[in-house]
Amino acid sequence: MVARVAAELQYAEYEEQERMEKMGRRAEYGMPSRRATSAKRAMKRTSASRRAGHLFSVKAGGKHQRRLRKFH
Repeated sequence: MVARVAAELQYAEYEEQERMEKMGRRAEYGMPSRRATSAKRAMKRTSASRRAGHLFSVKAGGKHQRRLRKFH
């Protein structure tokens, strides 16, 4: 019984390792999660659009700017 629990724990650790490998060494360098990076990208996109000024109304935030892109 104890051996089985130990084996399961080891396997869980192994799975964790595999996940880290798949993430592309993100965790090693202390890089943020995928959601955080996409949020940063979104911030960059809005600031770029704000710089363009005439492309978007500044009041519309986030998702709405993408919708406005068609009309402006």
